[in-house]
Amino acid sequence: MSEMVTLTETALTNGADIILGAFNDANMFSDVIARCTEAGVPVIGLWGAPDGVDCSVGIDPKSFGEKMAEAVEIAAGDGPINLVYLQTLLTHQAQNIQYASLHDTLLAARPDAVFYAQEECSSDNAKAADKLAAIKLANPEFNVCVNADGNGTIGCAAFVEDQGIEDEFIGIGIDDAVETLRAIKEGSLTCTITQGFYDGGYKSVYIGKSLLEGKTVGDGDDQIPFLTLTENEILFAEDIDEYCKFMGIDLG
Repeated sequence: MSEMVTLTETALTNGADIILGAFNDANMFSDVIARCTEAGVPVIGLWGAPDGVDCSVGIDPKSFGEKMAEAVEIAAGDGPINLVYLQTLLTHQAQNIQYASLHDTLLAARPDAVFYAQEECSSDNAKAADKLAAIKLANPEFNVCVNADGNGTIGCAAFVEDQGIEDEFIGIGIDDAVETLRAIKEGSLTCTITQGFYDGGYKSVYIGKSLLEGKTVGDGDDQIPFLTLTENEILFAEDIDEYCKFMGIDLG
């Protein structure tokens, strides 16, 4: 995260006309975003909208938490739900909102669902796998992991494969990395939820161009909305081939 602050400062110093970034910690980025505003440089938040950004592109954390709950419901059917939520850091504000939304939405639909833990993996595959193995040892009924971190997703797949529990464990991934899509096809993950990175990048270019041309942010018909949502899909094994073909992804 500190490296992203440095990169933002460098972009401002080097005379960037507009800055796009994944500003996921409001406290850490507040100073540099304020300096961008003072310099008249528009700032677009990607998958995060701390105070001071002109607008943002990405997911709504609350809605994404509801999408996570939907994925769990579909995957579990009438079966038990004993769940761990695995995120990047426990201080990640957007992921905490997702968790709260997932928790409330899933319990409304499945009051019998059990939430074991909200864990962090620091985007470390091995750390994620080790944490899940420890939780499984202490709680043999643990059978659902919802991942909010891409590397945590890969670690979850490794855990499932190492334990040999492909037929009984529900792993909900995030994003559409090749490793994730391959794991779904091979059975060590159940599904994944895309955040629409390609869609977000595409939309960001046009939003940035509009800001530079003088368009303003607001709710008017000819204004740029503060939050432009990206497309999100739940992908199960039967969806992977068609999705890869459409997105031009080669699973090798």
